[in-house]
Amino acid sequence: MIWLDSEGAAIACFEVENTTKVEKTFDRFHALIGLYPQVKQEGRCFVIAHEDNVGRLEDKLTQSHWVGYPYFMERAVSFFTFDDFIKFYKNFPDDTGFPDFLFELTIILFKTNNLESAEKKAFETYCSNTYIFDKFFGRPIIPLDKYENSNIDVPAFTDHFNYSCKQPDLVDFTVWLDNFLQTEKFKQASKEYVEIYKRLKKENDYEARHCLVARARELELQF
Repeated sequence: MIWLDSEGAAIACFEVENTTKVEKTFDRFHALIGLYPQVKQEGRCFVIAHEDNVGRLEDKLTQSHWVGYPYFMERAVSFFTFDDFIKFYKNFPDDTGFPDFLFELTIILFKTNNLESAEKKAFETYCSNTYIFDKFFGRPIIPLDKYENSNIDVPAFTDHFNYSCKQPDLVDFTVWLDNFLQTEKFKQASKEYVEIYKRLKKENDYEARHCLVARARELELQF
């Protein structure tokens, strides 16, 4: 997974230990660094691993040919436990509400087998942009007649969303997400959420709007 800045340049990259062999991870990091040297300079190549495995993976790096001249990968690579990653994620407060950012965190939660948290984050992703899952599955984007108060919750936001159900490394995630979207829990919550924002588009009373927004927020928090 690669995080990009507003100009499309890589600013950080991540691999989840239980989905990719660590040797292959180092290969991928090196290829990315060749295109975006700043990722190495800022030490933002991260391996997310189970707490019990961090030491073993650090040993694999120090014993590999990637250490020292000419690669110096030890300057670029850091190993995170999942808790460490959450702390890192929270260091990006301006980005954490963006649909693509939430979607990426959903993937990581799933890949690290934090399924309950992944479900909650998937619903949060949907609430941030109700069209993003349609884009992921290659379905038609049909605008809804609802209140949309920023440029991140409109259909056009998905024009630059590049994740797809056809990506080989997301096959397992795609199956899980498709099943999750068919659950009664998601169907009921998402239906109520959309209905709230349909009402918000036409409701002018301040108190009524306040109650509707509070209920929408409650749906996210209680999911």
